[in-house]
Amino acid sequence: MSKPIESVARDIADHQAREAERVGRSAPGADFRLGRVSVVHTGTVEIEGAPGVLVRRLSTYTSPAVGDVIAVLVSSAGSWLALGRTANGA
Repeated sequence: MSKPIESVARDIADHQAREAERVGRSAPGADFRLGRVSVVHTGTVEIEGAPGVLVRRLSTYTSPAVGDVIAVLVSSAGSWLALGRTANGA
């Protein structure tokens, strides 16, 4: 007995979503995250949860301060980049 077309379409969509997630987890690339600045250095910062990791900051992130919540990119090669401060939530 065959399945209704809606059920087949749902099965295909579910399979594609699972495959996309699997590939995304295993593919090299960058990971985006938020972090709170714990230490400020010249040209770099450290964030809570990653002590000792020097996160290079973009030249546009000119006034880093302890406590800033920042956007961070982490490459699959292990490089960290501070994109800058995020806006305060209301």
